This record gives sequence, C-alpha cells and structure tokens, in this order.
Amino acid sequence: MWLTEHRAKSLCRDHGIAVPDGELAATPAGAAAAARRLGCPVVVKAQVAISGRGKLGGVRRAADPEAADQAAASLLGTRMDGQPVEAVRVESYLDHGDEFYLSIGLDPTQATPVALVSAQGGAEIEDRAGAWPDLLARLAISPVDGLRPYHGWQLVTQARIPAPVRAGVVQVLQAMYTLYRDLDALLVEINPLAVRADGEVVALDAKILVDDNALYRQPTLAQERRLSSAERRAAQVGIHYVPLEGDIGIVGTGAGMAMANMDQVTHFGGRPANFMDIGPGILRGGARVALEILLERPDLKAVLFSGYTAGPLERVARDILAALAAHPQRALPVVVRLQGHQDAEARALLAGASDPRLHLEADFDIAARKAVQLAQSHTVPPWPS
Repeated sequence: MWLTEHRAKSLCRDHGIAVPDGELAATPAGAAAAARRLGCPVVVKAQVAISGRGKLGGVRRAADPEAADQAAASLLGTRMDGQPVEAVRVESYLDHGDEFYLSIGLDPTQATPVALVSAQGGAEIEDRAGAWPDLLARLAISPVDGLRPYHGWQLVTQARIPAPVRAGVVQVLQAMYTLYRDLDALLVEINPLAVRADGEVVALDAKILVDDNALYRQPTLAQERRLSSAERRAAQVGIHYVPLEGDIGIVGTGAGMAMANMDQVTHFGGRPANFMDIGPGILRGGARVALEILLERPDLKAVLFSGYTAGPLERVARDILAALAAHPQRALPVVVRLQGHQDAEARALLAGASDPRLHLEADFDIAARKAVQLAQSHTVPPWPS
C-alpha cells in the first residue's frame, strides 16, 4: 500500500520530522481557500501514489489563491499513470538551499533494511546516482540493533552532508527508521530533505510504502486503503492487478511472467495496460476474473494471456472460455500462450471453441508481437453470422 504524500507527511510530522504546512482539497474552490489560509505562494500537488509527479505536471506553484484554483482545476479529475486525481495538497512554498536524499527500504537480496543518504536530492537523483554511484552512502541495518545514532553519523559523514546540518539529518534518519519499523513499511523515502536559511531541515516530499501482507497489523491504514472495484474483485480471488494507461491487457501466471509479458509488449512497440499476476488465484477462478476485468475495460485493443506454470492449465483454459462466453459482445482479440502441466489439453479446448477472438500461439515472442500487431491495427475478427 503506497500512501499519498499528504498521509505520509502527516505521519512524518507525528514522528518529529518537519514538513511544510499543507491542507488537502478536493475542489478548486477548496484549494483557493487553503491558499488564503496558508498564505501565498503555495504549491499545488496532485495526490496520487506514483513517482515522478513533477515530470507529469502534477506539481504546480501558485502565486495567489486564483492561481491555486486554476492549478487544482487542471489537475482534479485527470489521471496520472493510470490513477485518478481526486484530491490535491496545497502547501506553503518554502525557500530553501541544499536538497538531500534519504531512504530506508527493504533490500530483498540481503533480506534486511538498507539506509541510503545522498547530499544531492531532487527529481533527478535516480539518474545521477546511476551515473555516479559514489553519491549515495549505503548501510545495511540489523533488524536486531536497528538504526542507532552512530549509524546515522556514519551515513551523513560518508555522504558529505554539510557539517552544520548533520545532527538534524541524523534525527530525521532515526525518525524514518521508527516509521519503517512501526508501519511494517517496505520503503520510507524523503526526497528532497531541504535546508532552510535558519538551518532547519524540512521534508518537501515523502513516500511511504507499507507491506500489504502486514496490513492486518495496521488496522488504521488498512481502513484507508482505497481499491477500485476491479482491484477489489482481483484481491478477492488472490490475484494481483495494477491498472496502467496502455491499451494491451496483460495476464501472467506469476509475477515474473507478468513482468516479462509487459517487457516484451513494450519491446515490440506496444503499451501495457496493466500488471496482472494470477498465480496465487489459479485454483480460485483467477483466470476468469482476470480476463473479465480486462474485457470490461473499454480502452483496451488487445489482451496477451501468456504463462508458464505447473498449475492445471486445462482449468485455466476453461476459465478463459467462461470469461469470453460471459462477454459475447466484447470484440477484443485475446492472444493466448500457455505452457506447462496440461498445456496440450488446454490448447485443444481453446482451439475447439472456435471463438474468433482467440489467437493461440506457442512461442513467447510471437505471442507478444501478435498482441502488439492486433492492438496497432485494431482489427477485430467478425463474429460468425
């Protein structure tokens, strides 16, 4: 569960991390009123749980309440990376100097949290860190010992954080680790942590990603979780669905398979419309639910249903046919490539259905290319009379 910036900053403030004053607004008039209360200039930020909002135009400075009204009006009701913008955060604009990057996240290769600190923060930190990895100070954190003050001093010294603000940054790091631990988080990130003229360090942006598997221990956050009807249907049968803004639906029989399908579709010039992993729900009708969710999306031009599994593929084939039968008027081409246990029986079932929407392929690359070609031409086989 990825918290919105507004919620993440609220938690940061509760844990002693300074953040700019801000208010949540769901209407342009509400944004203008918030700007009047806070005092201008302000920054109007789309509240969607994604990275790179600034590059997508989701962060706008407003010199007066009227400009805040206009900024909110241009953001509310739109979609960013597939997510609807239903609210904006209006917050005080703060003049500042240096910007730092801080994060504490789970490193799956070490099965332990890792702290990262850089004296260069901001929107391009990923690119800069990739080109100059020495910009990042890194420390694996023992789950037993936690992040101690001397760990923080080691990090800020290695990262060459200016001496006058090192103590403040260490305090922020310790508060971040407390958040990480207490919220069962996978990531707590502040980028940038800015330095004001008086030396105070302030979190201008904050991201918190909570482990979905631990939400039963976070009842307050669990109640705040907002799922679309499609995401809720997927969760009920144990499959993972993340909508995106492309036009080719993706279904994989595992998380890695789903990502591979997305990569191949992109490689051949297509745009994936979602991430979908049905592996955990194959025995609960997950294949049918997954395909029905995609058949009900009017923005799709094709579907790639590709997987390799030891699960019962004959059942998967029956679920595919059931989903298509439930939506006879939806003329959407579906490319299917199944390999694994009962794959011959599954292909025989699908071929015997004689549904013109079905396109059976045996090769991974050919299936992905076929889905892209069908989407690009947007040609739909006619139903037999």
